[in-house]
Amino acid sequence: MNSNIKKEYLKTTSVLHRAYAETSVEGEVLVPDYFPGIMRIVKTETTPFIRSDSVKDGKISVEGNVCFRVLYICENGILRSYTTAMPFSQNIDVKTERPLAYSVSAKIEYVNTRALNPQKLYFKATVSVFADAMRENETCVVKETDADNIFMLNDSITNFRIISETQKPLKVSDEIIITNKNVSQIIRHDAYVTETERKIVNGKLIVKGELILKILYLDGETSELLNTIHKSGFSQVMELKDADENCVFEINSQLSDISVSLNTNSSTTETSILFDAEIFIKAIAYKNTNEVICTDAFCTEKEMNISLEEINGQSICNVKKEITVRQTVEIGNYQKIHDISAFAELEKADYYSENGSMILCGKMNYNIIFTDSEGDYVSVDKQIPFEVSVPVSVGGSAAVARCIANIYANAFVEVDDKNIEIRTDGTCFGTVCVLTKKNALVSAELTDSPIECRSSGVTIYYADKGESVFSIAKRYGVDPESIKKSNEIEDYTDRRRPVII
Repeated sequence: MNSNIKKEYLKTTSVLHRAYAETSVEGEVLVPDYFPGIMRIVKTETTPFIRSDSVKDGKISVEGNVCFRVLYICENGILRSYTTAMPFSQNIDVKTERPLAYSVSAKIEYVNTRALNPQKLYFKATVSVFADAMRENETCVVKETDADNIFMLNDSITNFRIISETQKPLKVSDEIIITNKNVSQIIRHDAYVTETERKIVNGKLIVKGELILKILYLDGETSELLNTIHKSGFSQVMELKDADENCVFEINSQLSDISVSLNTNSSTTETSILFDAEIFIKAIAYKNTNEVICTDAFCTEKEMNISLEEINGQSICNVKKEITVRQTVEIGNYQKIHDISAFAELEKADYYSENGSMILCGKMNYNIIFTDSEGDYVSVDKQIPFEVSVPVSVGGSAAVARCIANIYANAFVEVDDKNIEIRTDGTCFGTVCVLTKKNALVSAELTDSPIECRSSGVTIYYADKGESVFSIAKRYGVDPESIKKSNEIEDYTDRRRPVII
């Protein structure tokens, strides 16, 4: 290695997408005697809640609960529900000793529920736990030289670095008043967390959002199923040291637990529903930086052996896109639609560098509860695919999406006695990491072989349009700046033209 050539370590951040592991929960549960006996199960709904996560020795440990909610028909033919929870734990190998940052999520892959007798239930579910982790890579690259006879071609590559991160639980409690209704039981509830505003002030990130709670309940006087939707705003202040308005923020607000119950002290003219929720908020501040790299080198006096290595730079940006899905679905003969629940699931993200956009593909998962032509309660699951194009503000060759699709409303229109039109509105938001690959000079060795002397006099070289001055200078073993000065050109030729060497 020549002493005039200096090297240093170039640090880059890469996203390891996506490690996962499966676990299962299984058990039998006795339903308390004060619940009416189970005659027929209509639907079992499962929700995974992540309660905590930690990392050690390249593994992320996740602890959580699976909430089972059974909708069933009791002895008098009325729809009822029973809810219980079972714990799970899982380790995920992210193949890096110390991830810089990570996020986890969970998904139910399989569920089986049976009524062993009117007061005893059997549950089994398979849970997939996912982890997106980041790690830091180091590559020793040629950085600069102070030798007058060695010339290097510099380029830049964009990379993001983590400025700071934090996580914090937030409790949200509220009371919902329903007037002129006698609520005898809560049948089911769907809860969504959506972010409405973010602001950074003096290293503190202020996150504002809403917890949207949709409740399906049974009217005690008419035995009718009714809906109510309630929104509770929240605000959380999070310390993010050294973060400023030039940072890109990734904020993941997950519902980690929720309980909904009737207030038995309510008056006869109104019903009070109480809920307690816990939201786990994780925030990471990133900053995109430009790193100078050397991509080529030559010496005007001696031959030089160079070695290049491909390195990956990743830029990060925020994305947010409103989405609407509307489709007519067939559910068969029905008398009345009682409730529709929905959640979105992202399946893949394709990046198109030519127009700088991400195509996010996924499906909307619906559960529809209705009474059929004979008056029996029926539960039907439907899936509707969706595709949304999201513009990306940084360029590159490939991208990895770290997005969440949040559904905050759904509606239906009766088309005829067999079909309904479902419309779902939501927001897809998150961060996108855009990959750029470039070759960096990792070694440059001078040999003992001198450069063959160029004959004296003027040489005329006919360059193609877009040819680099550095490549021409390297071919003839001359200073690139002398070619630029004598030909009044910049780094690349703007047309096919003669170049004086």
